Amino acid sequence: MRVTAGNAPNKSPVLCVTDIRRCNLEGENDWLHIPRKVKLEDLANLYKRAGINPDECIYCGARKTDTDHLRPIVKGGRPSGFFHVTGNLVPACGPCNQSKSGLDWRAWINSKTAKGSPARRGTVDIDERYRQLERFEEIAGVKDAVPEDALRAAVGSELWDAYWRRRDEIVTLMEQAQRAAFGGAVVRFGGAER
Repeated sequence: MRVTAGNAPNKSPVLCVTDIRRCNLEGENDWLHIPRKVKLEDLANLYKRAGINPDECIYCGARKTDTDHLRPIVKGGRPSGFFHVTGNLVPACGPCNQSKSGLDWRAWINSKTAKGSPARRGTVDIDERYRQLERFEEIAGVKDAVPEDALRAAVGSELWDAYWRRRDEIVTLMEQAQRAAFGGAVVRFGGAER
């Protein structure tokens, strides 16, 4: 399946829905590659090169129970510009994964105020873990986030805007249902309190 925006093939933003998504952002040579599959072998090799134990939480050293997006893929209910790719996945424990949520890992890991952060829980080797994460990002080739306007252009403004309108309608309906079920209590869906 292929979705195109505009009339000029290979000149307009294009989204190919396959194992790899390619979005033409500005010109013929400016493509956004979004891998859709994570190969476990590649992930294991990346962990090994970065000195990360795949069986322990990279943030605190507890037993790994989760896999976390080091850079959140959603922030405030919107795309962050980072993706579910090998270079953005790290082993984590449930408490760290939940505590970090959509926060920047650098600020969170050393936070004395973030509930459940390694610093607040007294993790003793935070500096070493911080260095491992920096090395992981360096080896993985982590780049800046793709700006939302570039994602919108790549997908096509009509398709992008239709998606977000529909998403907002669904969030509103979910919140109305929750209010009805819980007697008017305020609930949060999609990163915003309503």
